[in-house]
Amino acid sequence: MKFAKFLAVFSVSSFFLQSPQLLADESNPYKAFNVRAESTHDISLVNHGMASLEERLRLIESATKSIDVEYFIYNADISGKIFTQALINKAKEGVKVRVLLDYFMIKDQINTFMIHELKKEGIEIRYYNPVSSIRFIKVQYRNHRKVLLIDGEVAMTGGRNIGNEYFDLSPEFNFIDRDVVVRGEIVKSIAESFEVVWNSEEVREKKRPSEPSPNDAKYGRNNDSYQFDDFEYKHDLKKFEKRVNDAKTFIYSDVDTDKLSQIRENGSLALRDEYTGKCESMEFLSEYPIASSKVKKQRVLKHNLFERIKNVNEKVLIDSPYFIIDDESGDAFKAALSRGKEVELLTNGLNSTDAIYVYAVFETIVKEWIDLGLKPYMYLGHVPQNYVTLTSEISPETRFGVHAKTLVFDNRDVTIGTFNFDPRSYNFNTEMVVTCNNNPEFAEVVSKDIHYRMESSVFLDSRKTVNDYEFYEINSLGKKITYWLLKIPSNLLDHLL
Repeated sequence: MKFAKFLAVFSVSSFFLQSPQLLADESNPYKAFNVRAESTHDISLVNHGMASLEERLRLIESATKSIDVEYFIYNADISGKIFTQALINKAKEGVKVRVLLDYFMIKDQINTFMIHELKKEGIEIRYYNPVSSIRFIKVQYRNHRKVLLIDGEVAMTGGRNIGNEYFDLSPEFNFIDRDVVVRGEIVKSIAESFEVVWNSEEVREKKRPSEPSPNDAKYGRNNDSYQFDDFEYKHDLKKFEKRVNDAKTFIYSDVDTDKLSQIRENGSLALRDEYTGKCESMEFLSEYPIASSKVKKQRVLKHNLFERIKNVNEKVLIDSPYFIIDDESGDAFKAALSRGKEVELLTNGLNSTDAIYVYAVFETIVKEWIDLGLKPYMYLGHVPQNYVTLTSEISPETRFGVHAKTLVFDNRDVTIGTFNFDPRSYNFNTEMVVTCNNNPEFAEVVSKDIHYRMESSVFLDSRKTVNDYEFYEINSLGKKITYWLLKIPSNLLDHLL
């Protein structure tokens, strides 16, 4: 089995990462990627989807100098249109707007035709690691960071990307997520890290293809006797013009006024109930934007989290959409559990996950972790009892899935960001988190919300409960069949999930 897995992943494990070796030199461009600030910060927690969209729009509207945007996913749907038009409005006012997007996940949504139009509006857009999927190893390294920066003074980060499913606007499936808004000294480091990523060798601008011309060589039959291929030329021109029109429609066509008003009104209502407070000790951690094996000695964030888990005094509470364990993360959890420390986990079940292949691995390994003392809760896919749903898109048939990336240590320290418990976050993705240390009030608020979500979950208290869950009526026959088909290949390729 081990040999088969080795062949299946094309020796990817040889690229896996080791302990960090950081430079202390002030000239190190990555010094802003691992910072602690002992000063007062204003913090706001945003648990609800529509509230989080409204908060983003308010932050954009407040900008006077600059807006920096960095996302893994940015969909060309109604939320993407609303967000994009808000950016255009500020760019027209003279605010500097830059957008950094991960190429692999964005290229078919915010494509070069849209970029061409947005550039005319004064918005700069760049792609992270825009390489072909043929480059199997190189393409694995993605930018999973998510942040909205306003004037270099306010930062909003967490699990949400830009897409209907993050803001309770999808009638089929929505994510239950969590963001935090930070104002204070640490934001300067977050802004500096954006600058480093923006200017890194992994980031590129990509231009729209040229409009087809009758003089293009491709429309000639051969070099000796030129015969114009009118059919192919007209086909290519029509395709080009459609893509131009699609881009303009997305960017410039207005969102229905009543629809937009309702979304913003509902977002404002949900935002009123969100927590705001102070934090006297903030940390910012991010992995570096290095899309190659050179990164293996320079992982920062994951080792910090693993050490915190390993040395936890009493308890760690985890809210993560995925839970796949490798040797390093496994050592951290075993160290905590072997000392009798409590480890609670909220993650997705078969009905709530957006990645059945990940659940197939989780279901395989979770029984062993239950034996070791892990307390896992598997989300069932319903709306949590305390969750504010004010949108008409939500119906009893709408599924919800866990997507927050949150840890609470010893009921005092809270980490919120983009880091999942899976091999992609451990070894390939550029991730980021912020941590509010020594704040029992904030920790209680976050813990209470996670436990509310656990009430809409099943507690996996034994191996039998795990086995029984597969036969719950809530899981459709299609999901069960897909799960069984993916179970073996998913476990063979778990290092890439």
